[in-house]
Amino acid sequence: MEKLFRVYVHTKGDESVREFVVTASSEKQAKERALDHVKAANQGKGTRSKTTSESLTDILAVRPTSRPHCLMIHSIPLAVVDRL
Repeated sequence: MEKLFRVYVHTKGDESVREFVVTASSEKQAKERALDHVKAANQGKGTRSKTTSESLTDILAVRPTSRPHCLMIHSIPLAVVDRL
């Protein structure tokens, strides 16, 4: 059975740590899915290939979410939403 995992990754030379939320049946699969996404959202940006970016990326942590099928991402004040 698949559940949600938060996977934190860092690529050498990047100023940020990225958080991926993935569905997976195990921590190992969650790592693989997050690593597979490296560079996927930024194709055409930068000079590194996907293979190079993946090799320079470290998985910092994998954490299962507290619920198997739902994850709250943000809590936004109602006053902000009312202004949209």
